[in-house]
Amino acid sequence: MSHPEAMTTRTARVSRVSTLYRILWCVAVVLGAVDFFYHKHVAYKIEGFPAFYGIFGFVVAVAGIFIARELHKVLKRSETYYDR
Repeated sequence: MSHPEAMTTRTARVSRVSTLYRILWCVAVVLGAVDFFYHKHVAYKIEGFPAFYGIFGFVVAVAGIFIARELHKVLKRSETYYDR
């Protein structure tokens, strides 16, 4: 069994992390809402779409993950590569 002090510390840490996540979600929602209420000076029409940069950044990050997974398959070495 674990010690009660360790469980209290872990519970406190989980509480802090969940509070941090709530704060980050609130900031994201507020920034997303503010995006609807100001005039944007855009170079391309698509940039005027609300939350364009947030959505674009998310799509690019997910695409980067999938590209890295495929590159890993192409570039990986066998486990005995450095033993030779």
